[in-house]
Amino acid sequence: MKIRTIAPGLAILLALAAHAQSPANDLYGRNLLKDPGAEAKEAAEAGAWFDAETYKGKGGRCTREAYGQTAGVFPKGWGAKNAHGEKLFRFSTDDRIEIRTLAQRIDMTALADSIDRKKVIGRFSAQMASIVNPGLRGQVVVEYLNVDGKPIQKVNTPFRECHVQGDQWQLVKASQSAIVPVGARYAVVHLQVNTTPDATAGGSFVMDDVSFELLAR
Repeated sequence: MKIRTIAPGLAILLALAAHAQSPANDLYGRNLLKDPGAEAKEAAEAGAWFDAETYKGKGGRCTREAYGQTAGVFPKGWGAKNAHGEKLFRFSTDDRIEIRTLAQRIDMTALADSIDRKKVIGRFSAQMASIVNPGLRGQVVVEYLNVDGKPIQKVNTPFRECHVQGDQWQLVKASQSAIVPVGARYAVVHLQVNTTPDATAGGSFVMDDVSFELLAR
């Protein structure tokens, strides 16, 4: 019986092709969130963070708006001129409550082996600003779940001083990086705004350029 051998160069190319097509490889080094900058045009993408029922009966809400669409929330066209796109997420509240978007769930099961060897880092961030009301605080929150969907660990971006005063328009980046905990198979990401005890009524909190990435350690 004649045995066919594969040339060394071809074997290397086949191995590289198999690695490139690996589902695990597709999870590394890119933003895994849908509609991270409020720019989505398709309904499925645009509804990733919230839907019509999310804030029903609550004293707060979140909307996708163009820069300059709402009075007092950044000038028209500011986002496009400053590399933030045309739109942003705007949170508004009349009560002292916590406001959360819908959660985006990311399947990490393809990285199970690397996660359990503590070889995967979760990195997430957002650009944000408090408008008129310095008592509003925003965070990106990530909750890691096990294979049964039970919480293992919660991590969030630190609170940053990001109150916009006068016409000094700016977005402040808040970010966090941490090793994905052993046993984690899913990451649940949402945007959250809290009111502090000294918060006044009204005002807005805005976010843009939200990101969640997985990195090989």
